[in-house]
Amino acid sequence: EFLSSDASNRILLGTDDTKLIGDSIYECRQGSVAWFGLSLIPIFVNRIDRGTAGSGSQEDGKVTTSIVEARTEVSGGGLGNVLASAMKRSEFEGRTIVSWKEGKSSYQIEGDLVLNLTIKLPRILPLPPGFNAIGSKIVERTCKERLKQNLLDIKAAYIEWAETPTAK
Repeated sequence: EFLSSDASNRILLGTDDTKLIGDSIYECRQGSVAWFGLSLIPIFVNRIDRGTAGSGSQEDGKVTTSIVEARTEVSGGGLGNVLASAMKRSEFEGRTIVSWKEGKSSYQIEGDLVLNLTIKLPRILPLPPGFNAIGSKIVERTCKERLKQNLLDIKAAYIEWAETPTAK
């Protein structure tokens, strides 16, 4: 019931800094990510789609939060203005799927995150060896940490929601 309701939107969007801009569409300013001396602040326009998974029952379900549009604010400049400019033009595609199944006395919740970051770098930018691999590992590690934290946040928010008599 919790993940099927708007009460879970803040947790699903991964930030308190959200603004409703359409039907189930939110502008979301994410936490900053340190990347090669830059501080990147992704700003995603996300859509929340709620539906059932598998059996179609109310007890089994899923919520998909998809990136509809994105931009990046950049500060710092460890690799110079050229990289900062390229990061501002970066493109994000992605989604998070949270699904749940009812067990005998509990629910099993799973999360799946897909994020593709495309950075169009100018040819004149000299990159150190392993730049792509290192950058990919930073993004991968950040995503895994945030997904794990997101599932813990869902648990905490659910407990708070369930213990509040007027929340439902």
